[in-house]
Amino acid sequence: MSDNEFPMTVLEILRILYFSEGPKTSIELAKFLKNRGIDVDPRTVRYHLFHLEERGFIKRLGRKGAKLTERGVNEIRRLLIYERIGIPSIEIEKLITDSDYDINKNKGKIMVNAIMVPKDKYDAVVPLLLDISKTNVITSPLLAILDEKDSIWHFEVKEGYVGILGISSRTYDIIFQKSGICLQSTATGLYHLENNIPKGFVEIISHLGTTISPGELLIRGGYTSVHKVASTGSGYVTAAIKTFSSFRYDDTLRILEKLKKNNISGVAEHSSIIPENKRVNVMDKNKGYLVVYGGANYFAPIVETGISKKLEIARDLYEIQKMKEPEKVLK
Repeated sequence: MSDNEFPMTVLEILRILYFSEGPKTSIELAKFLKNRGIDVDPRTVRYHLFHLEERGFIKRLGRKGAKLTERGVNEIRRLLIYERIGIPSIEIEKLITDSDYDINKNKGKIMVNAIMVPKDKYDAVVPLLLDISKTNVITSPLLAILDEKDSIWHFEVKEGYVGILGISSRTYDIIFQKSGICLQSTATGLYHLENNIPKGFVEIISHLGTTISPGELLIRGGYTSVHKVASTGSGYVTAAIKTFSSFRYDDTLRILEKLKKNNISGVAEHSSIIPENKRVNVMDKNKGYLVVYGGANYFAPIVETGISKKLEIARDLYEIQKMKEPEKVLK
């Protein structure tokens, strides 16, 4: 379907529903539209909702309002394609802004990755997750389980499936920003380990020109061997490069120390200066960097063994206090 088949009002309705956490009524949508310079009454909104439902883009839930269907989500993601490119994308920006995580209290919403696994294969998933939770190539061992029909933002667990949530390495961006440090995720790559010793990157994908998470591409593309790393200490995992102003290095170390106490770690490298052979532009000479293991490494063995490919990175926010050690949630 071409972009010009949607009038501006309908496009904005789809956009509002996409960035909403739950259903919205015609009255609420009319208010949102007015704030965007489109003055229409609730009756007109209901007219548009009726036709959107006819086309399978939304589902009306009575007085609760309307929400996007899976088809509607896919359509608006296509329409927003150019707003979803780069760092940060419009979606990541929303999640960073909406997070209320407090590093000192270790409470609030943090960014999570999600994967769906068939219920009849769940028993095979448990040992994989327990094995990888004991390594340092993940952001955190904490997990949460969603049952069928449960949902977070636009990730809804389908019938016959179980949803599993793990902490995304994008959480570093949230925490540093809230601490007054501009931490930029510049690239994600394939990172080599040998006998549990980091050997460095063998491939790198810049975040500048993609709408799909590079970590997701590497895992789904079959480039990782995280399952092997968990059992032998050698193989390939995903890792992200994050940069910051060199003069904030001491503050960076203090934040990393606090995060360790909160069960968030997974830093492979850090320095106050980016070495000359690793600089990609002239501005890098004034920057420090972190290399952090991808949070999605936690779920990579599930993809690598063919159990599920329904992996979504940096999918939504979830309260960290509801997440537990794997031994407590994997039953």
